[in-house]
Amino acid sequence: MQKSLIYAFIAIVAVFSILFYTYAHTITYYNIESKLQEITKQYPSKHLEGIVILDSKVLGARFEKRINAESVEYVLQTSFKDKTLQITQDITQEARLLKFLGLALVFLNLILWVVVAVLLWQNKRNLNLELNAVITALNSLEMENLNTLVLPNKTPLTQALKVFLERVEAHYRIQKQLYSGIAHELKTPLAVIKAKCEVTLLKPRENVVYINALKENIESVNSAQASIKALFNLVNGEQKEKAKVVNIQSELESIAKDFVLLHKERKFNYILQTQGLEIPIKLIFLRQIIQNFLQNAFKFTSKDKMVCLKSYVKDGILKVEVLDEGDGISPNIDVFAPFKKSGEKEGIGLGLFLAKRAAKALGGEIKLENREDMQGAIATFALKI
Repeated sequence: MQKSLIYAFIAIVAVFSILFYTYAHTITYYNIESKLQEITKQYPSKHLEGIVILDSKVLGARFEKRINAESVEYVLQTSFKDKTLQITQDITQEARLLKFLGLALVFLNLILWVVVAVLLWQNKRNLNLELNAVITALNSLEMENLNTLVLPNKTPLTQALKVFLERVEAHYRIQKQLYSGIAHELKTPLAVIKAKCEVTLLKPRENVVYINALKENIESVNSAQASIKALFNLVNGEQKEKAKVVNIQSELESIAKDFVLLHKERKFNYILQTQGLEIPIKLIFLRQIIQNFLQNAFKFTSKDKMVCLKSYVKDGILKVEVLDEGDGISPNIDVFAPFKKSGEKEGIGLGLFLAKRAAKALGGEIKLENREDMQGAIATFALKI
């Protein structure tokens, strides 16, 4: 900022010098010419030195500067009767003063531009030193320690670089949390696979039972793989999955049975009133929404309280609800914002954010609110059919 002011000051001085010299030169010669013209009015009543009569005749008035070896003269020739009146005045002193003034201003501007050159050189030198320091700092920097980078000085370059690195660090942190969140979303299908394997191995069974169990687990693995891909596409704003006609009752029963298997000792009830309902829908997103609702319900409901899954159609709208008997939600928290958590339970706060994105991809909407009886919360997915 200070250097910018210096540059502006030098530019102003240069412009002022030109204007000042032009003004001084103009005023000086204007005064000389005025004085000579005044003499012409006094002649011949008052005879002064430097006046001669020439035989030739000129029209109007004509000024001429004559530079001699040791002097400078200014000559006015003007018509006088049938001849020419010539008045000569020595302006050596005035010419010297103007010359001195011009040289002084040139010298002053020369000094100032030397200062500019020195400042530019110093600025380039400092910039090179700063860049070398920044490069050294960046070469020793690791991705996990972006916020610990110490940059030299507080110049616009380092400030801009610091802001950029803060954005990179924030993006890296969000991506890291995002991957953790997606991994968290996979806990349920992986836990279901494990539980099915444990149940199958509780006692000896016929080969066909083992084969069916393996087939179910393979389907679960395929579903988990599809969920990973769909979640990444969902976060990146891509919608590659195509809708398929599915039996809603059957899919909701499958999800409910998985959670019955995972929470054998918990109070869980499901009331599904969508028998025979078949609609085109992106199943992975539906499962992601309902699984998130149930995960949260079991997380925030104590073991002696009830969790309930309901589904029904009302006024042409499919509604799937999950009711819990937990502590409810705080009205001051946007639970659908990424990385926002309610309470002190485990998790990173991405589940409902992803569920909302999934609902939007399905053309539906979700909401989470406290129950009217204030005995917990109710999560609702609504889709017009």
